[in-house]
Amino acid sequence: MLPPSQEDIDAFNHKCDMLKNEITKAPAYKVQATYKSGDIFKHKTFGIGFVVIGCGKQKVEVLFKTGRKLIAMGLQV
Repeated sequence: MLPPSQEDIDAFNHKCDMLKNEITKAPAYKVQATYKSGDIFKHKTFGIGFVVIGCGKQKVEVLFKTGRKLIAMGLQV
């Protein structure tokens, strides 16, 4: 995980402020699901995450409070 830059911290806090209602309804992260930029989910380890961009067919970059992380998606388990 990349440590958060001040820009990422500000962006995360801004998104949390702007999307309070959506955050309370955010679904749990599932590795089988697919995500796109703008999606929000709750990860059991990292907490609330905002999908920043897709990185190939089975990964997305997600902004968490603790920084950005590549997360797998669309896997058959």
